[in-house]
Amino acid sequence: MPDQIMKTQNEGANTQNKSKSQVVHNQTIKTNQTPHKAKRGAVIQRKTTPSKTEKWTFSQFEKAYNTPVDQSELTTEEKKYFEEYEKRAQVYLDRAGSKWGGKTKITGSMFANAARWSYLHYGKDMSKVVPVEFALAQAQFESHLGMTGRSASKNPFNIGEYNNSTASFVSKVKDGDMGVAMYYHLMAEDYLSARTSDELLENFVNERGSRYQVDDGGVSDKSYEADVKKQMGFIGRYADKNGAKFTTTTPDKKTTTAKKTTSNPVETVYKKYSSGKIDMIALGTALVPLAKSHASHILQVFDKLPWLHRDNLAYVMTNHGGSALASFDKKVLQRISDELDAVPWISRTYTATQIQKKKVDALLGGQKKQPSSKKGIVTASSLNVRKGAGANFGKNGKAIKNGAEITILETKNGWHRIGDHRWVSAKYVSLVKTEEKDKNTKGKSSVPTSTNFKASEFDCHDGTAVPPEYYPNVQNLMKQLEILRTEMGASIAINSSYRTPSHNKAVGGKANSQHLYAKAADIVVKGYTPKQVHTKIEALTKAGKMTQGGLGLYKTFVHYDIRGTKARWDLS
Repeated sequence: MPDQIMKTQNEGANTQNKSKSQVVHNQTIKTNQTPHKAKRGAVIQRKTTPSKTEKWTFSQFEKAYNTPVDQSELTTEEKKYFEEYEKRAQVYLDRAGSKWGGKTKITGSMFANAARWSYLHYGKDMSKVVPVEFALAQAQFESHLGMTGRSASKNPFNIGEYNNSTASFVSKVKDGDMGVAMYYHLMAEDYLSARTSDELLENFVNERGSRYQVDDGGVSDKSYEADVKKQMGFIGRYADKNGAKFTTTTPDKKTTTAKKTTSNPVETVYKKYSSGKIDMIALGTALVPLAKSHASHILQVFDKLPWLHRDNLAYVMTNHGGSALASFDKKVLQRISDELDAVPWISRTYTATQIQKKKVDALLGGQKKQPSSKKGIVTASSLNVRKGAGANFGKNGKAIKNGAEITILETKNGWHRIGDHRWVSAKYVSLVKTEEKDKNTKGKSSVPTSTNFKASEFDCHDGTAVPPEYYPNVQNLMKQLEILRTEMGASIAINSSYRTPSHNKAVGGKANSQHLYAKAADIVVKGYTPKQVHTKIEALTKAGKMTQGGLGLYKTFVHYDIRGTKARWDLS
């Protein structure tokens, strides 16, 4: 958890422990305390401000936590907001239980209670309240939402818990309510003391400028906020689609440095959007002709929008920009590219946003060519696999044994990415020279198109064209999808088809995935639910009209492949 300075174990198990400046760890130590509610004293009407002490302390939190707040101060609108805050958290927690096959003891009410307490404790200052998506993302990274670790149900954010030791105050955490409130208090005191919650992810450091550090050499994990942001996006979209949208306005955020700004056309159109007079499409369209002359104001609009809406604005401005895109200020183009890049690949809109991103990147001079994957040999006796590029991230699966060969997909801040959310320390990996180069070429496929499908729709999302040896597979797949299109009388969008081995690993695909051979397509049929599409393909294959193969049902799409043998699964 943020900025707790303790000794920790290095990633290489056979290396002597030298690090003295680690911050986030996920190994918990069991306590013998029986959970019970903390005692509360008389209600004291007061307004508090963030501490000016050197760093957050448990005693500071304990004193604040045992001083009750008066919930009668909440307005009807504020009460409704925190009820929706709780529902949003609970919907995602329920998903975790059903998808991961585990059971968490933390609840949406714990998150809402902590947020409500923090809001009142700081004098109704919403800028000191962590957004629910942010809190859920960190709890997921730290303890799988309270499922991993012996004391995770009471301390789901692993505050004060390290690989080799546990801070003494952890045993004083009585229950999940107190543990979650402790996290909200730490964030308000150490991370939101000099910025608002909306500004937090722009530069995830505490009031002393300390970031989530990797080692005592001062190497920082600057990718953390990007990873949290992407996870927030997924959480928000899931909650929105499952009946947990915020319908109330966020309580006004207090700002101590607010200044009046002169009227400008960007501010005028944004006010119309924020008041509900126009929608996102109208906002983005109106900003297009201003993207050159009012760049700084447009960047401010991105900052004002909730994290979950920024990629929507980027998409609208690109989609409606047309030839005007070329005149956009470079800073605006870069911001649009960054926001489009944050859309997760599992999103239904991923393909569309990546098409728009390519337009923007071309105007920025093109993306840097990604190096081909490299091979490495593990030199430690065992090497931990982390969920992110840093020792602060939790472990992800079993450690890799000495001498094992790994494929390196990306290197960042002294860490190698070897899969989706799978990182290892570069200190304990010896690179090996590879003789063969990737035979695949970047660019568009020359596969013949069918009536309703283009070859480019089957190319890999990393820009790699389908290899010539797989052309027959693509032609057959096109044929089957044409049959399905005719039978259903609706257009088909291909979310994913061919994947290179490296991209397949990066997105968590199976080693024997049919996507590797351009035999598979993840599809969405306009006007039909995935279940309806699944049922139709099942009927067509049974009738012999479509090639028998793999058929998988997912929440937002259907997987179909032409492997020739029957395979079925339901991950909806």
